[in-house]
Amino acid sequence: DEYFTINGRKQSRCSHSHNTSYIHQRIYEYTGRNMTAAGNGWQAYVKQDMGDLVTSFSGQWAVPPLPAKASLNEVLYTFTALQNVDWVPPQAEPEESFDIIQPVLQFGFESGRGGGQYWGISSWYVTLSNDVIQSALIHVNPSDTIFGLMQKMDNETWLISTVDVTTGQNTSFNVTRPLLSSQPWVYVTLEVYNIEDCEEQYPPK
Repeated sequence: DEYFTINGRKQSRCSHSHNTSYIHQRIYEYTGRNMTAAGNGWQAYVKQDMGDLVTSFSGQWAVPPLPAKASLNEVLYTFTALQNVDWVPPQAEPEESFDIIQPVLQFGFESGRGGGQYWGISSWYVTLSNDVIQSALIHVNPSDTIFGLMQKMDNETWLISTVDVTTGQNTSFNVTRPLLSSQPWVYVTLEVYNIEDCEEQYPPK
């Protein structure tokens, strides 16, 4: 089963799918403005401010099938994440310092650790400066079960762990930074780049 927990408590799912069509529909209902989707950035996500007491966030999900007709430059990311401030790419970058920790499932080449036309997992710490950490990228297979964990170890240290439960492979690290003292914003996200044809370049339904 796919599920997510915050501080050990299972979270109920939103009744709506927060994809671009739903988001654009809600914007139109409230503002009368028609929005068009860019092909890059966060395309579907849920988020919530859980406050400064977040000490863990875990999730479990399945690796999708391969895209029907993948391009050589497309990139797909699905992940759970914690951030110190609320920011969703491709919005304008925040003025304050920003970080995100995330166990990530990716398809495609855009990664400091490589990649290709296959699914892989790694753990990330990302800022808007050059302070970026990515663990080893591990090849995984469609239908494998992925478990992602972000666990606070002390005031400024987090464990970010991504595990293929099916095979037992694990790619993880600990990171210590002053920014990590508070990670109140919780996300579950689909992020994509260089997508021109959703029917062909996304995994089949």
